[in-house]
Amino acid sequence: DIAANHTISATFVVTSYTITATAGAGGSISDPGLVPINCGGDRTYTVTADGCHDIADVKVDGSSVGAVASYTFLNVQADHTIAATFTLKTYTITVNAGTGGTITPSGPATVNCGADESFTIAASDCYDLTDVVVDNVSKGAVPSYTFLDVQADHTIAATFTLRTYTIDASAGPGGDITPNGTATVDCGDNASYTITADGCFHTEDVVVDGVSQGAISNYVFMNVQANHTIAVTFATGVMIFVNAGPGGQINPTVGLVVVPCGGNQSFAITPDPGNGIVDVTVDGLPRGPVTSYTFTNVQTNHTITATFLDLPTPAVITKLGADPMEDGLRIHWAVESGSFSSISLERAEAEVGPWTELSAARTQDGNLTVVMDRSVRMGTTYWYRLIGTSASGAKSTFGPIKAETVEQVKAFGLSNVTPNPSGGPFTVTFSVAKEARVHLGLIDVQGREVAVLTDGVYRAGQYRAAWDGAGSRGQVPMGVYFIRYSVAGRTFTERVVISR
Repeated sequence: DIAANHTISATFVVTSYTITATAGAGGSISDPGLVPINCGGDRTYTVTADGCHDIADVKVDGSSVGAVASYTFLNVQADHTIAATFTLKTYTITVNAGTGGTITPSGPATVNCGADESFTIAASDCYDLTDVVVDNVSKGAVPSYTFLDVQADHTIAATFTLRTYTIDASAGPGGDITPNGTATVDCGDNASYTITADGCFHTEDVVVDGVSQGAISNYVFMNVQANHTIAVTFATGVMIFVNAGPGGQINPTVGLVVVPCGGNQSFAITPDPGNGIVDVTVDGLPRGPVTSYTFTNVQTNHTITATFLDLPTPAVITKLGADPMEDGLRIHWAVESGSFSSISLERAEAEVGPWTELSAARTQDGNLTVVMDRSVRMGTTYWYRLIGTSASGAKSTFGPIKAETVEQVKAFGLSNVTPNPSGGPFTVTFSVAKEARVHLGLIDVQGREVAVLTDGVYRAGQYRAAWDGAGSRGQVPMGVYFIRYSVAGRTFTERVVISR
């Protein structure tokens, strides 16, 4: 029982909680760290990114609330966390290099805020750097440019100019060069010139950059990289280009003959012994196997070319024989006495046969029969015999003889020049019938020897002589030339064009 007054008192403590605030690199959050807050209280946090960052995300108690700049905890009843993250800003540099050069690195370029970015500007071959423009402001023809502490988007552009050169072309009296005068040529381009002599004139010389190129009819400047000059001189008279193939000659000369305007010029075409004329071509038109030709009232340049055929000339002996040839065997005989209505040729691979009749042959001029056997195998030994049948039907046997097939060269000759036309070096093929001194020279259109390809004694066979493009006075100019092959008192020529 309560029999007296009493007192009772109670004390209370306010419950508090903790808010933990953190900020990643690139910004800050107000009141970072562990901050106590009374139960039921409110607290606002401010999130701030620095100059080169943006707020990436804010997470409250592990859950994203977005890229907010502030967040308020209301009526706090528990511990909480708030964390802010930031992202680095980037900017774009737009790069534009015009035709004729490069900007390195090429664009567009992505640059972190606050970073530096350097660019190198270079012109291509045949171009010059004209200007570099940064954010629409000219910087001049600078070879490089650096953006410092990038805080915004930028642009950089370069322009280039194609270099040009001049070619001065001139022609003296008596002809023309096309194009004539001063021409502007873009760097790296080619420029072609054609030289034309007037009637009763011929090209005497073409001089390019002070160096003679000979009496050429055209010239091409390749990949122009500098200024040039080309000048042409002409002389009175008309040129006749003379060329004789292997196996014969054209007289008075082979090469270039200059004829007074309106004059006449005759040529004699003569095959070598055992050869025949195949054709004579005048200005590209066939004239047949003529032995002479005359140009009358000459007013313009001409050409005359003769080709010859190597006619087989069998040896005449008084008994059955066989000669090895390049393409087989040549069988020959002479009828010493009497006559035959027919003569047949037989072959065997052994002296005793069995025999195979190859052909029925008849005598020529009453005493000589020649058979070219093209069915033999090179490097093989055969036996041959003749069966002669008289008018009465009586048969006579001649032989047998042993015949060995080997490679042999039939005659002297100049085969070909490859390549033709040539950029300089070329190879000449020639044949030697028997041991002899050989001289092989390069002759210009004036008949001068400008280079010696070979000079010495050669045994029978086929050879090749290579020329490297150099003459006795250095590099031989472009133009028309002739290969002159001198051997055993004979001369063979072949026309060659050098065009670099």
